[in-house]
Parts: sequence; structure tokens; C-alpha cells
Amino acid sequence: MTLRAEAIEYTLGFEGGFSNHRHDPGSKTIYGVASASWPEWYRYIMAAYREDDIVEAQKRALQFYREEIGSKRPFGDIEDINLQALVFDMHVNHSFRGAGLTIQKALNYLSSGLNMNPLTEDGWMGAKTVARANELHRRYPEAVLAAICSERYKYYQSLIDRNSNLQSFARGWARRCFPPQL
Repeated sequence: MTLRAEAIEYTLGFEGGFSNHRHDPGSKTIYGVASASWPEWYRYIMAAYREDDIVEAQKRALQFYREEIGSKRPFGDIEDINLQALVFDMHVNHSFRGAGLTIQKALNYLSSGLNMNPLTEDGWMGAKTVARANELHRRYPEAVLAAICSERYKYYQSLIDRNSNLQSFARGWARRCFPPQL
């Protein structure tokens, strides 16, 4: 299976066009592609954006998401589209490791009452983490999405606690802490 277009579109719904917020650790961004992290992709997408070719800029952003994020983790193996969209969005908006840890913590919380061995909390969103997410989601879909969103909120709050300048992102981050409804 592959990463579904709906998952990417979900993320693009949060990641608008160009942004240059003075407190953004990623510096300038275009459709969520940070110039500090992905300078070549940023320039490639911005070239179309500056030409007022928004359609081409969005195509290039989709290409980035597929090639640089979608192909790096087994998102396509996540069975439910809402879970896939949430996990993908976390990998875009957090670091890969931060997203993986957050998801593993949530899954371990749910697993603890079910006599399941805990996942290793190493931040790697690999086959074991995906298998556990699918297994739990088949049994308790709402609980899995709610637990991941709750841990996501804690992750964002920890960032703000470490750097109060990030408080300006709190409202936008809070919007991402609700389960997708695709």
C-alpha cells in the first residue's frame, strides 16, 4: 500500500502558502517545507510560488511530501485513513523522531492495560509500531486516535515550556490535536 493522497491533503489543510514567522525554528516555510531543514526543496517550491504559479507550487509541495516524507516511513501500511493522516501530519509538523516517540508513548499507554509487551520508545515509526497501531485501531479506533492526539498535545506543550516564544503557534498546534475526520 502507498501513502494516500487524502493524508497529504489533510496536512496541506494546515500548511498554507508562504510563512516567515520570526519565532519559527524552521525559518521561512512554503506549504510547511522549512527553508532551514529542506533548503533545496524550499527554493524549488518558492520558484513557482514567486512566479504566481500556485498550482505548480502545490504540485511541487506534494512531490516533496511524497519523496521526502512519505517514502521514508511505512505510512502506506497504516490501514485506516484517519490514522494514516494523523501519523503523516505528525511527521511533517514534528521531527520524524518526535512524531515516532509521541505515537509510541500513546500506543504503549493503551497497550499497558491489554497485557501487551511495550514498544521500544526509540522514535522509529517502523513495522512494529505500525503493526501495533493497526492492531489497536482495529479494536479501539476512537481510543487510539484520542490517545495519539492527547500525546501530541503534550508534545506541543513541552515545546512551549522549553521556549515561550513558541506560544504564538499554540492555537494552530491545538487545531492539529483533534482526530481527522476523513
